[in-house]
Amino acid sequence: MQNLSGPSNTHTTLFAIAGFIIGAVAWSGHLYTLLLLLLLPVLLPLAVTRVHFVALMVAYHAGATWTLVPGSHVFFGSAFRPMDSLLLWFGAILVLTLPYAITRLFDRSQLYWALPAALIIAVFLPTSIENPLTIAGALFPRLGWVGLLLTLFLYGAITRKPVLSLSFAAFLFAVCHLYATGSPQAPLSWTGVDTRFGGTGFVASNTMSSYEDAIKIQAVAHDSTASVTVFPETVVKSWNGATDLFWQPTFDELASNGRTIVVGAEESGAKLGSYSNVLMIRGAQTAVFRQRVPIPIAMWHPFDDLGVPLNVSGPATITINGARVAPIICYEQLLSFPVLDAMRSHPAILLGVANDYWARDTSIPQLQSSSLVAWSRLFWVPIVSAVNQ
Repeated sequence: MQNLSGPSNTHTTLFAIAGFIIGAVAWSGHLYTLLLLLLLPVLLPLAVTRVHFVALMVAYHAGATWTLVPGSHVFFGSAFRPMDSLLLWFGAILVLTLPYAITRLFDRSQLYWALPAALIIAVFLPTSIENPLTIAGALFPRLGWVGLLLTLFLYGAITRKPVLSLSFAAFLFAVCHLYATGSPQAPLSWTGVDTRFGGTGFVASNTMSSYEDAIKIQAVAHDSTASVTVFPETVVKSWNGATDLFWQPTFDELASNGRTIVVGAEESGAKLGSYSNVLMIRGAQTAVFRQRVPIPIAMWHPFDDLGVPLNVSGPATITINGARVAPIICYEQLLSFPVLDAMRSHPAILLGVANDYWARDTSIPQLQSSSLVAWSRLFWVPIVSAVNQ
């Protein structure tokens, strides 16, 4: 019988199938399917040839990101052809696989530290969506940074002693879930409003529909009894001085009652074709929060100064109504850096806002939600969410 480590097409296919299943099921939008990610460090030591390694990791990222194909088609609308969606998907798979190439620079016996190192490197890449470290929230709720370090240790330990390490993980999992019952609860004075304004990413907004949407938002804000009412990302397509004047009566009314609204908007930049993806805080408080990591290519253009700028050095939190808040905007919910950076400031609320019209009929909204829930449970910080569908 041929050894599993032998270079055979059959074994390469098996690694590819296993990787795709792990990626697709783990990132299907449910918190506890993330536990399937623990199979990666089980299989990596078995992938002794480069072909096996490439088959496993490329297929894993293909399974984790396949929803980019229908999602990008809706986002770009008629500006994108089916082949463009496939090329974007293939490019994403390649970029996502690169950090894990570090594990092939060393002998298999070094995987116990090379794999955690790859996971840490992936945290700091603005393209590194769906980091396996997200599993920490499903494994070790309420343990915070200790839970994150335990997860890194576990990924390394499994590569050497899978049975013992998985048994240890199961024991800690049970203990943590006995301790962390329920879910962290957001303040009753905060409310998030979901909307259904539709649209596509590259189609200019209709002036009349934008006006009608603004009237609806103001009506909801007027009727809300919450101290802070949160609306989704970019429900106001263009925010400028004229927008402020149009909304001023609503702001004055809110301020007189000590209430605040948070509205997602696009704010024009200094250069034509550039803009910022922001949260406008108005009413009892006036402030602006700018998105830190926009979607590469679609929003952030790495090779020019158009689109939305990368803002990793910007503030990770903002104080609203006396509470320290960590806004995690749409794409950022699939990353680990924005949340982990914000957690250094000990926020009281995770503010999850998104505009997911472009991801309809895909699992992307569920993926964003489950990722945010995982981080919420790990650090035991409540979520206030608002999503446009």
